[in-house]
Amino acid sequence: MAHAAAFRAYTDAEIETALTNWKAALEAIRLSKSYSIGGRQLTRADENFILDTLGSFQEEKERRDGSGPSRVTYADMGGRL
Repeated sequence: MAHAAAFRAYTDAEIETALTNWKAALEAIRLSKSYSIGGRQLTRADENFILDTLGSFQEEKERRDGSGPSRVTYADMGGRL
């Protein structure tokens, strides 16, 4: 996930808008991800980048509303596995 501090600048409404926009971008590139011009094949967008960004916004939304899965980290366990 992107660094949590990056999301401090976003309101809840802006996160909802970002999710809508990134989902639309994902659908758009899945329909026509690349094209040819003058015999050269060009890619319009990087699907993995869009998926990662979409996932980051979704995780932040879930973190804020408490609907995401609970996560136990190495630090939460006092360094014990």
